[in-house]
Amino acid sequence: MKKTIPAIFCILFISISTELHELMRLPVLIEHYFQHRSDDPCLSFFEYLKIHYSDNHPDDNDDNDDTQLPFKSQDGIVHIDTAIPVSRQIIPKTDFGVSNVFIPHYAEKIPDNKSFPIFQPPEISAIHS
Repeated sequence: MKKTIPAIFCILFISISTELHELMRLPVLIEHYFQHRSDDPCLSFFEYLKIHYSDNHPDDNDDNDDTQLPFKSQDGIVHIDTAIPVSRQIIPKTDFGVSNVFIPHYAEKIPDNKSFPIFQPPEISAIHS
């Protein structure tokens, strides 16, 4: 029982908020196919789908039946967003004793940028062969 209620709500939500509710019309699709098949016994199911879901649908005087097929009519999808109020806690500002002044600290034996220029002329080696 604990798993069936969430499953029912999940199926209900998915069928309302997506196009999955069109799958409920599959029996109408099959029934309509058999009606066309009785008129033309050589009609395959893929040809039937091509006839009814392509742009060049022939006029066969069954427009009311055709609009009952899945994915043939434009139904609105209902989508509702709900806002869940969340309580906010205001955290007081605390002082951790850290100053806002930054004092750089250099380790010993690391030269700072004033000890020598960056660009220097090349040095000539004193070693002669």
